[in-house]
Amino acid sequence: MKPNTQFGITDRDGRLNTAFIVVTRLILALIGSATLCACGDDLTLSAPSYAAATGSSQSSSSGTTTTATSTGASGSYVGINVLVSGLESGASMHFSVNGNTGSWAIIDANGGVPVPGNETGLMVGSTYTFAITVQPLDETCAAANASGTIGSTVPPNITVTCVPTASPSSINATSEASPGIKSVPFQATPQARQGAASWTDPSGRLWMFGGYGYAAEGASVTFGDLWRLSPESSGWSLISAPGLAPVARAYATSWADANGDLWLFGGQGRDTNGTAYVLNDLWKFSVSTGRWTRVSGSTRKNMPGVYGLAGVSAVENRPGGRSNAATWVDSVGALWLFGGYGIDSAGALGTLNDLWQFTPSTGLWTWASGSMTAAGS
Repeated sequence: MKPNTQFGITDRDGRLNTAFIVVTRLILALIGSATLCACGDDLTLSAPSYAAATGSSQSSSSGTTTTATSTGASGSYVGINVLVSGLESGASMHFSVNGNTGSWAIIDANGGVPVPGNETGLMVGSTYTFAITVQPLDETCAAANASGTIGSTVPPNITVTCVPTASPSSINATSEASPGIKSVPFQATPQARQGAASWTDPSGRLWMFGGYGYAAEGASVTFGDLWRLSPESSGWSLISAPGLAPVARAYATSWADANGDLWLFGGQGRDTNGTAYVLNDLWKFSVSTGRWTRVSGSTRKNMPGVYGLAGVSAVENRPGGRSNAATWVDSVGALWLFGGYGIDSAGALGTLNDLWQFTPSTGLWTWASGSMTAAGS
């Protein structure tokens, strides 16, 4: 059989089959590139074998996440959604899925990260294993739902939560692992100081943390100790809280909430060379349990503010490091912070006039008003 040079096909008698040409052209116009095959006495039409990559939108618990998928010879690939929280600003975490990595395998911000299914080879019925290969600096991240079986075309969610470690590096403030008083000789009353944070609890007891002053031997020191004064006895008690505690600091911001818990934000510390730095970490001390809990902020020094949109709360939002800010609690229990001397959004040091709101029930900061730029910077 000889093929016709005008894109025709001959029948057994060698005549041009014009009707077949019309049908063939119509089919090709409808399905695109295809391969015609004359096998024995039969004419067949076969489509080319290739996999076409496509994109799909899958719904996850955190909203709609675009996940890359692709279609292969044996079915559709299924992606994975990685949902990260608690990652410090400027930090990054590396991970793999079934030993595979790619540009998607480095996370440097909180939120959802889609892992393309065609790069991991996962399909419905496949098993998967998520592994953190490099932890962020001074944090430990752990994953929930880190392994399992792909049960449907809806990508599974892997939730990663990062928390600070107890052994910060040299770029951080002094170790949070020990209440700072351990390095200072015990005294029946607090040593002379200024710039301490203070509270009054519902029982009328007075509380004091930190400050800048002098140790028993006369050396200048920034304190990290917590004291309680009972007015009925006029006696001081040194409180040694177990577990993590704020680093030594002075001129921090403080609140007391309706439950009598004590809140501490930021302040000024000094390194071993006497150089001052500011902090932006937020802590809560539970009077009932006697323990500190780090709520938000960074373990690093001189961190800039992350403002987001005015009036909109977000996980990433947080005031920059500062000292000497003004604070109060409103009628619904929200904590408010204004100004101080510290770091603006660009990392410059100066006097601030930004107003922030912290909502304890959500654990989120909201930039309410004011400038993102410090005056005099």
